[in-house]
Amino acid sequence: MKLYAFRIDEELSYDSIQRRLYKGLTRFAKNDVFTGFAIVELNEGVNVYVASQNPNIEKYVKETFNGVNIESLLLEPSAKAQALRNYRYQFLNSYLSLLLHNILYQAGFRRAGRNYWIWYENPEYPYRIRVDVDLDPDTYYAYVSIDIYTPMQTLLNLVKNSNSYQKLKNKTVLVPLGEDYVWGHIVDLEDAPVTQSYIEQKGQKISVYEYWKKIKNVDINKNERPVVIVEVERKGKKSLLKYPPSQVRVPVIEGKLFPKQRLNAIEEILDIVTAHFKPFNIDFERYTLNRYKYYDVISNVWLSYRNNIKTYKSPLIAIQEEGATLLSFADIRRLLVLVPSTLLNEEEGMKESIKRLFTLVSVIFETYKLGKISERRTEQFIVVEDENETSVKFATTLQQLIEKYKLEPDKDFIVVVYPDSYKQLYTDTKRICSQHWFHSQLIRVSTIKKLIKYIKGFNLSAEKKESITIWYKWYEENIVKRINELQSMKRLSDEDRKTLNKLKQFNSILFNILLSINAEFSLQRTIYQRQIPQNIGWKLAKPADGEDKSIYMGFDVSRSESGGIGVVVVLYNAYGSMLNATIAPIAGEKLTYEDLRGILLNIFSRVSQDLKDKTRLVIYKDGPIHSSKELRDVLKAFNDVAKQFGFKVVDVIGVIKRSNLRVFELTKDKKGVKVQNPEAGWWTGIWAIFRFGVKAQRALVIASQTLQGTSRPIMLEWYTPRSDKNIEAIVKEYLSMCRLNFWDARTGLKKIPLPLNLADTLAYLFKAGIPIKTP
Repeated sequence: MKLYAFRIDEELSYDSIQRRLYKGLTRFAKNDVFTGFAIVELNEGVNVYVASQNPNIEKYVKETFNGVNIESLLLEPSAKAQALRNYRYQFLNSYLSLLLHNILYQAGFRRAGRNYWIWYENPEYPYRIRVDVDLDPDTYYAYVSIDIYTPMQTLLNLVKNSNSYQKLKNKTVLVPLGEDYVWGHIVDLEDAPVTQSYIEQKGQKISVYEYWKKIKNVDINKNERPVVIVEVERKGKKSLLKYPPSQVRVPVIEGKLFPKQRLNAIEEILDIVTAHFKPFNIDFERYTLNRYKYYDVISNVWLSYRNNIKTYKSPLIAIQEEGATLLSFADIRRLLVLVPSTLLNEEEGMKESIKRLFTLVSVIFETYKLGKISERRTEQFIVVEDENETSVKFATTLQQLIEKYKLEPDKDFIVVVYPDSYKQLYTDTKRICSQHWFHSQLIRVSTIKKLIKYIKGFNLSAEKKESITIWYKWYEENIVKRINELQSMKRLSDEDRKTLNKLKQFNSILFNILLSINAEFSLQRTIYQRQIPQNIGWKLAKPADGEDKSIYMGFDVSRSESGGIGVVVVLYNAYGSMLNATIAPIAGEKLTYEDLRGILLNIFSRVSQDLKDKTRLVIYKDGPIHSSKELRDVLKAFNDVAKQFGFKVVDVIGVIKRSNLRVFELTKDKKGVKVQNPEAGWWTGIWAIFRFGVKAQRALVIASQTLQGTSRPIMLEWYTPRSDKNIEAIVKEYLSMCRLNFWDARTGLKKIPLPLNLADTLAYLFKAGIPIKTP
C-alpha cells in the first residue's frame, strides 16, 4: 500500500474535488485494487491523499484534474504513516464508495445523478434507485442503504397506444449520455421510425437505429417511433441529441407505494446488489433495528391556549370539545377568494357551492373564536392550457383585485384555489402578495371539490340572512354530533366505519383551512405592523428543555435563482414563542465566518432582553454539514457569538429531511408478517458518522404520522455531543418543538420543528426570488 499526496492551489470547492476524484478513480481504478482517498482543506489550499496499490494512480489523478493547478507532494515516511493513521476513516469510506460504484456497474446499473442509479440492463424496471454507504467510526462496519425513487416508464411504452406525441414536448426526461444518465427535456419528436431518422457521426450520416444498434451496442427494434430530440446540458454546454423512445425514461405520476410494496421493491434490488459482493469476500447481512424506542409525543407534550386551557389533545379536539381558544384572534374585514375558471366551468352551480363552503368557513371560524370574517368576495381567474400564459393572466388579475377592493394587510386576507398541476401559481401568488405585505392561503382544487362533495346537497342560498344560523346548525348536527355518536358506539358496522372516517376527514380538512387562515393572517398583520408575531396558535405548556434555559434557532442558507446567497436565522424561546427572524443577503459567493458572525451579532443584539438567564443555544440546521470549511466557520461563529451573549453550551443539530433510510414496522399475526408505518414518536439511535473530522451522533425520528405511502424518518446529526446530555434528550426536545404546527388540526405535529420550519419556508421564498417581509 502506497500513499500519494497532491496539492491543489486553485479555488475548487470540497464537493467539486470530491466529485472529480470519485468519477476519475471509478473510471481508472480496477475493481480488485484497493484505492481510497482523503481530502483535507487548508487555509491556503487543499491537500489530496490517495492510498492505492495501483502504480499508475498518480497519472490517473493528474488526468482527472486536467487543466487544474495540481502538483505532487513529496512526504517523509513518517509523514506518510501519520497521514494514513489520521485519515484512515476517509480512506476506507471513499474506498467503499468506489467499490459500491463498480459493483453496481457490474450488476447492470448506470448513474443517474449523485448516488442515484438506473437499471440500464432492464429498461422496464420502473424506478430510479438511490444507494448510500456509511462507515461506523466505532466498529468500522459498513452500512449500505437502498431506496427507490421516481416511478418511470420508457417513452416507447408511454406512446404505444397513442399517436399524440406533441403533449410530451418540454417533458423532463432521463436519457443515457456517455456512461451515465442525465436529465434533459424533450424539444421535439420526429414522427418517423428510427431507421429513417439520421444523425452526423464522424462526418457521415447514419440512422438513429444504426448508431444505437451498432455503435452503442444497444438492442433496439427497428420499428421504434417517434425519434425523440432531447436537450441535455453537461459541463455548461447544451446539446440536442436524438434518442430511440426505448432509451428515454419519463417520470410518471402514480399513487404512493404502501410500506409492503416499497419493502418488496427494495429487497429485490438488495438481492441483486449483494450477489455481486461475493467475489470480494465481504460478509453481508441484513441489519434489523430491534432496539427502537417510542416517545408518546401527543400525551407527553401538552399545549397551552389563550384562555389558560392546557391539554395534550389534538388542536381540533381542544378547540371543539374543551373550549380552547387560539392565542391569535384573526379579525378579517374582507376575505377575497380567487377560483380558477376551469373549476367554475366544471358543472352548473359550482360558484354557488364555493360561496356556501366559505360561508361555512366563516361560521365555524367565528363560532370557535378563531376570529371573525365580516365580508367574503369570490372572484375567478382565467386558466388556459399553457401554464406560463395562465401565470401571466393570474398575476394581472390578482394585482387588479388588490387595487379594486383596496385590500389592506392589517384588515384583509387572500385565499387562492389553484389547479393541482399548476405549481407555478403557488410561487406567483406568494410573489405578488408579498410585494403588498400580504400572506395568502393556497388550497388545491382537489381539496375544494372534496369538501363541496360533503355539503353539495344542502340547498340553501348563501345570501339569505338566516344562513349563518342555519349553517351552524347544519354543521353541529351533521358533522360534530354525528362524529360523537359514531365514536361512542361500541361496535361499528363497515358502513358506519366508512361514514365516520369520511366525517372526520371532512372536519380535519376544514379545520386545517381555518387554522391556516388564522395563522397566516396573524403573521401578515403583525409583520405589517412591524411587530414580532409571538402569539400564533398555541404554545408549549412546559418548556421543551424542561427548564426554560434554552433558545432555539432555525438556520438555513439559500441561493437565489440569480445566484445570490441568503442566510436565514429564526429564534424561538423554549415555549415556542418567536423572538425574531431575519434573512440577510451576502455580498460574496460564499458564506464566510465574518459574514455569519455579523448576522448573528445583529439578531442577538435585537433580542438581548430575552436572553437573560439563558445558558444554552440549540441550532437546528437544514441538512448536514457539507464541507470542513463550513464546519469550521459555522461552529466558530456560533460559539464566538454565543459566548458573547452568555450561552455556555451550543448544540448544533443537522436535520436531514430526505435521508435514504426507510423504516418499516413488522408485526406477525395469523395471516403472516404485516408491514406498516411506525407511529409518530418512534425513534432509534443508529451508527455514528464522521463529518469532516467531527463525529456526529445520529438518530432516526418519526415526528409525524404518514397516512399515505411510506414514512420517511428524519435523520438528526448531533455535531456537538457531550457527556451531560444524551441523544434521547435531544430527540425528545426535537419532538416537543415539532408539536408547534399551527397549520395542522389533527395532531399539531410536523416533521421538522417550528424554528426550522419557518427558516425553511423563508429560504424557499428567497430562492424563488420572492420579496420577504420580516419584522
